[in-house]
Amino acid sequence: MKNYRKIISGLAICTALTGVALADAKQAGHTDKAEAKETTYPVATCVVSGQKLGSMGEPYAHELEGRKVFLCCAGCVNRLEGDPENYLEKYDKLVVKHQKASYPLDTCVVSGQALDAMGGPVDIVHGDRLVRLCCAGCENGFNRNPDRYLEKIDHAAAEQAKAKSHNNPPVAWKQRGHDHHKPPAAACCPGH
Repeated sequence: MKNYRKIISGLAICTALTGVALADAKQAGHTDKAEAKETTYPVATCVVSGQKLGSMGEPYAHELEGRKVFLCCAGCVNRLEGDPENYLEKYDKLVVKHQKASYPLDTCVVSGQALDAMGGPVDIVHGDRLVRLCCAGCENGFNRNPDRYLEKIDHAAAEQAKAKSHNNPPVAWKQRGHDHHKPPAAACCPGH
Protein backbone atom coordinates (compact mmCIF):
# COMPACT_ATOMS: atom_id res chain seq x y z
CA MET A 1 0.00 0.00 0.00
CA LYS A 2 2.89 2.34 0.82
CA ASN A 3 4.38 1.68 -2.62
CA TYR A 4 1.13 2.71 -4.32
CA ARG A 5 1.08 5.95 -2.33
CA LYS A 6 4.66 6.65 -3.37
CA ILE A 7 3.82 5.97 -7.01
CA ILE A 8 0.71 8.16 -6.92
CA SER A 9 2.60 10.92 -5.11
CA GLY A 10 5.38 10.69 -7.69
CA LEU A 11 2.91 10.91 -10.55
CA ALA A 12 1.20 13.91 -8.96
CA ILE A 13 4.53 15.70 -8.58
CA CYS A 14 5.52 14.92 -12.21
CA THR A 15 2.16 16.19 -13.44
CA ALA A 16 2.50 19.39 -11.44
CA LEU A 17 6.04 19.97 -12.70
CA THR A 18 5.00 19.36 -16.29
CA GLY A 19 2.22 21.93 -15.90
CA VAL A 20 4.69 24.46 -14.53
CA ALA A 21 7.13 23.79 -17.39
CA LEU A 22 4.39 24.24 -19.98
CA ALA A 23 3.24 27.46 -18.36
CA ASP A 24 6.84 28.75 -18.36
CA ALA A 25 7.21 27.85 -22.03
CA LYS A 26 4.00 29.67 -22.94
CA GLN A 27 5.06 32.69 -20.89
CA ALA A 28 8.40 32.72 -22.73
CA GLY A 29 6.52 32.94 -26.04
CA HIS A 30 6.48 29.30 -27.08
CA THR A 31 3.27 27.70 -28.26
CA ASP A 32 2.53 24.13 -29.11
CA LYS A 33 2.74 22.67 -32.59
CA ALA A 34 -0.99 21.96 -32.83
CA GLU A 35 -1.66 25.69 -32.60
CA ALA A 36 0.44 26.25 -35.72
CA LYS A 37 -1.87 23.98 -37.72
CA GLU A 38 -5.02 25.86 -36.69
CA THR A 39 -3.77 29.32 -37.62
CA THR A 40 -3.76 30.76 -41.11
CA TYR A 41 -0.24 31.95 -41.76
CA PRO A 42 0.65 34.21 -44.68
CA VAL A 43 4.19 32.93 -45.31
CA ALA A 44 5.28 29.48 -46.48
CA THR A 45 8.87 29.58 -45.24
CA CYS A 46 10.74 29.89 -41.94
CA VAL A 47 11.74 33.53 -41.53
CA VAL A 48 15.06 32.45 -39.94
CA SER A 49 16.31 29.53 -42.04
CA GLY A 50 14.33 30.02 -45.25
CA GLN A 51 13.23 26.36 -45.10
CA LYS A 52 9.71 25.50 -46.18
CA LEU A 53 7.42 25.30 -43.15
CA GLY A 54 6.64 21.65 -42.47
CA SER A 55 9.86 20.41 -44.08
CA MET A 56 11.29 19.56 -40.66
CA GLY A 57 8.08 18.35 -39.02
CA GLU A 58 5.26 20.48 -37.68
CA PRO A 59 5.96 24.25 -37.82
CA TYR A 60 6.98 25.74 -34.49
CA ALA A 61 4.94 28.77 -33.36
CA HIS A 62 6.72 31.46 -31.38
CA GLU A 63 5.42 34.79 -30.14
CA LEU A 64 7.80 37.70 -30.53
CA GLU A 65 6.94 41.29 -29.64
CA GLY A 66 3.24 40.44 -29.67
CA ARG A 67 3.36 38.78 -33.09
CA LYS A 68 3.17 35.09 -33.87
CA VAL A 69 5.98 33.81 -36.06
CA PHE A 70 6.15 30.24 -37.34
CA LEU A 71 9.54 28.61 -37.62
CA CYS A 72 10.67 25.38 -39.25
CA CYS A 73 11.92 24.08 -35.88
CA ALA A 74 12.55 25.05 -32.27
CA GLY A 75 16.24 25.40 -33.11
CA CYS A 76 15.53 28.70 -34.91
CA VAL A 77 14.14 30.40 -31.79
CA ASN A 78 17.50 31.58 -30.43
CA ARG A 79 18.46 33.20 -33.74
CA LEU A 80 15.04 34.86 -33.96
CA GLU A 81 15.28 36.24 -30.43
CA GLY A 82 18.90 37.28 -30.99
CA ASP A 83 17.97 39.69 -33.79
CA PRO A 84 14.21 40.30 -33.61
CA GLU A 85 14.16 43.54 -35.62
CA ASN A 86 15.95 41.93 -38.56
CA TYR A 87 13.68 38.88 -38.65
CA LEU A 88 10.44 40.84 -38.15
CA GLU A 89 11.48 43.14 -41.00
CA LYS A 90 12.19 40.07 -43.15
CA TYR A 91 8.79 38.61 -42.14
CA ASP A 92 7.01 41.86 -43.04
CA LYS A 93 8.64 41.88 -46.48
CA LEU A 94 7.45 38.31 -47.08
CA VAL A 95 3.89 39.20 -46.00
CA VAL A 96 3.86 42.18 -48.38
CA LYS A 97 5.22 40.04 -51.21
CA HIS A 98 2.61 37.30 -50.70
CA GLN A 99 -0.42 39.55 -50.14
CA LYS A 100 0.21 42.50 -52.47
CA ALA A 101 -1.23 40.92 -55.63
CA SER A 102 -4.53 40.06 -53.95
CA TYR A 103 -4.90 43.29 -51.96
CA PRO A 104 -8.52 44.36 -52.58
CA LEU A 105 -8.23 48.16 -52.54
CA ASP A 106 -6.62 50.73 -54.82
CA THR A 107 -7.39 53.52 -52.36
CA CYS A 108 -6.01 54.28 -48.92
CA VAL A 109 -8.15 52.60 -46.28
CA VAL A 110 -7.72 55.65 -43.97
CA SER A 111 -7.97 58.71 -46.25
CA GLY A 112 -9.84 57.24 -49.22
CA GLN A 113 -7.28 58.76 -51.63
CA ALA A 114 -5.64 56.78 -54.42
CA LEU A 115 -2.73 54.71 -53.13
CA ASP A 116 -0.32 56.62 -55.37
CA ALA A 117 -1.77 60.07 -54.53
CA MET A 118 1.14 60.99 -52.27
CA GLY A 119 4.03 59.55 -54.28
CA GLY A 120 3.38 55.85 -53.97
CA PRO A 121 1.76 53.49 -51.51
CA VAL A 122 3.14 52.87 -48.04
CA ASP A 123 2.88 49.20 -47.12
CA ILE A 124 2.66 48.24 -43.45
CA VAL A 125 2.01 44.90 -41.79
CA HIS A 126 -0.42 44.69 -38.90
CA GLY A 127 -0.09 41.31 -37.21
CA ASP A 128 0.01 39.11 -40.30
CA ARG A 129 -1.98 41.41 -42.61
CA LEU A 130 -0.84 43.78 -45.34
CA VAL A 131 -2.30 47.27 -45.12
CA ARG A 132 -1.63 49.72 -47.95
CA LEU A 133 -1.81 53.45 -47.25
CA CYS A 134 -1.35 56.55 -49.42
CA CYS A 135 1.26 58.10 -47.12
CA ALA A 136 3.17 57.58 -43.89
CA GLY A 137 0.87 60.11 -42.18
CA CYS A 138 -2.08 57.72 -42.51
CA GLU A 139 -0.26 55.11 -40.42
CA ASN A 140 -1.10 57.04 -37.22
CA GLY A 141 -4.77 57.12 -38.21
CA PHE A 142 -4.72 53.41 -38.90
CA ASN A 143 -3.04 52.63 -35.57
CA ARG A 144 -5.72 54.56 -33.63
CA ASN A 145 -8.39 52.09 -34.76
CA PRO A 146 -6.91 49.17 -36.71
CA ASP A 147 -9.99 46.94 -36.33
CA ARG A 148 -12.14 49.53 -38.10
CA TYR A 149 -9.78 49.67 -41.09
CA LEU A 150 -9.16 45.91 -41.22
CA GLU A 151 -12.93 45.47 -41.39
CA LYS A 152 -13.00 47.79 -44.42
CA ILE A 153 -10.27 45.72 -46.09
CA ASP A 154 -12.16 42.50 -45.31
CA HIS A 155 -15.36 43.97 -46.75
CA ALA A 156 -13.55 45.02 -49.93
CA ALA A 157 -12.01 41.55 -50.26
CA ALA A 158 -15.43 39.94 -49.88
CA GLU A 159 -16.89 42.27 -52.52
CA GLN A 160 -13.97 41.54 -54.83
CA ALA A 161 -14.46 37.77 -54.43
CA LYS A 162 -18.19 38.16 -55.04
CA ALA A 163 -17.60 40.21 -58.20
CA LYS A 164 -14.99 37.75 -59.44
CA SER A 165 -17.34 34.79 -59.03
CA HIS A 166 -20.15 36.79 -60.66
CA ASN A 167 -17.98 37.59 -63.70
CA ASN A 168 -16.69 34.03 -64.01
CA PRO A 169 -19.74 31.76 -64.11
CA PRO A 170 -19.28 28.02 -64.33
CA VAL A 171 -17.86 26.87 -67.67
CA ALA A 172 -21.03 24.89 -68.39
CA TRP A 173 -23.01 28.17 -68.59
CA LYS A 174 -20.62 29.60 -71.18
CA GLN A 175 -20.68 26.41 -73.22
CA ARG A 176 -24.46 26.60 -73.45
CA GLY A 177 -24.32 30.20 -74.71
CA HIS A 178 -25.94 31.80 -71.66
CA ASP A 179 -25.39 35.35 -70.47
CA HIS A 180 -22.23 35.37 -68.36
CA HIS A 181 -23.77 37.53 -65.65
CA LYS A 182 -26.79 35.49 -64.71
CA PRO A 183 -27.56 31.83 -64.36
CA PRO A 184 -29.52 30.13 -67.12
CA ALA A 185 -33.27 29.90 -66.78
CA ALA A 186 -34.67 26.50 -65.98
CA ALA A 187 -34.64 24.37 -69.12
CA CYS A 188 -37.00 21.59 -70.05
CA CYS A 189 -34.21 19.40 -71.33
CA PRO A 190 -30.40 19.18 -71.26
CA GLY A 191 -28.52 21.42 -73.67
CA HIS A 192 -30.99 24.32 -73.66
